[in-house]
Amino acid sequence: MSAQQCTSFPWRANDPGWRPRAEQPAVFGLDDDVRRHVLGRRWDNATVLAMEMTVNSDASPVHWTPCANLAFAMCALRGHLANRVPGTTAAARLFLATRGSDVVRRCRPDVVVSQLLNRTRHERCAGSACRAYDASWDECYVTKSEYCTIAGACVNGDEVWNTTGPWVCRLRPEAMLRSTDGRVSAY
Repeated sequence: MSAQQCTSFPWRANDPGWRPRAEQPAVFGLDDDVRRHVLGRRWDNATVLAMEMTVNSDASPVHWTPCANLAFAMCALRGHLANRVPGTTAAARLFLATRGSDVVRRCRPDVVVSQLLNRTRHERCAGSACRAYDASWDECYVTKSEYCTIAGACVNGDEVWNTTGPWVCRLRPEAMLRSTDGRVSAY
């Protein structure tokens, strides 16, 4: 998605007039934690993904899909949701409402978290040790996927497993889309 598409997409489907505004980080985490932090900080215009998971033409013309979720994460990581760190081209402000290790601990208590977190990023996010627990498209699976995307796309991504609160993603160069002449595009 281009920067313009990122800012105009209806991420908050039930609020068609919503657009991202400066000084609001993109918020990630488990739903209850996101809700608690957004309400506690009185972020009326918080940059969150809020879409229905079912198709209901009466409520909204758009609904949540895994692709919409990935697009939201990548728009946020690239700073295209009015969350870019001023003076940079590859740093974005996020707010992590849930520590990544807590996502695993609270969602999959039967997994030994310390063993999982000591694995490589690939093993942690896609290895066979995790695959058995990712069989359903639930909040846990989606949130873990977001954190794995953040961990993989940001130079400092391994911090998401032990961080909560305001956080800046330093985007890996390969996470920026490049044009055929080698320049970083507006994507």
